[in-house]
Amino acid sequence: MATDMARHMTDLNEIKELIEQVPKGTAILPEGLADDERERRRTMMMCNTLHLADISFLARPFEAQQIQCYLLFEEFFN
Repeated sequence: MATDMARHMTDLNEIKELIEQVPKGTAILPEGLADDERERRRTMMMCNTLHLADISFLARPFEAQQIQCYLLFEEFFN
C-alpha cells in the first residue's frame, strides 16, 4: 500500500501539511505528543520512507536500473 503510485500526490500533500504544522527546529515526534498523533505521524513517515525507497531507483545510474529491471523480470516471469 505504501508504494502505490495512485496515492503519491495525496501522500505528498499529507507530508507537506505535517511539515507546515511542525515548527522549524522541532522534532516530528516531540515528547508530550498525544499517543494517537504520535502513531499517525510515525506510520506516515514510515510509509513515505518505503515509498521513497521504491521510487528512488530512478535516480541511480542506468546500469543499476538495468540490473534491477532484469531482477524484476526474473521474479515475476520465471
